[in-house]
Amino acid sequence: MISLNDCDGISLLFYFILVTVPIAKTTGKEKVAKKKVNWKERTKALLVRELKSEYKRYGELVKRNTAQCNLIRYALRDDYRNLVAYTHAYLDSLSEKSLADREDDEVSSFFLKL
Repeated sequence: MISLNDCDGISLLFYFILVTVPIAKTTGKEKVAKKKVNWKERTKALLVRELKSEYKRYGELVKRNTAQCNLIRYALRDDYRNLVAYTHAYLDSLSEKSLADREDDEVSSFFLKL
């Protein structure tokens, strides 16, 4: 133990701070509360991410179905000019996925047969 005669004022102050001031520790209830908050936030973030991906998937599905309906509509009306134009526009929209080059050749050969 340190005697008061051995210490100057600043050392004595630090000694009392270190010995007498308790270190702030989280209690069990605070840990549980933090875990609940973290669990809720993680679940919320997961659900938001899942909802956004579902909206994106649904949008792509609607886009594909609309494209098929337009192709069928143009084919039934024997409107080949619009059919070819729409097909090329649709393939250009898919060019980001690098499918346009491969499908473009197939579509061109199909329309040449018509």
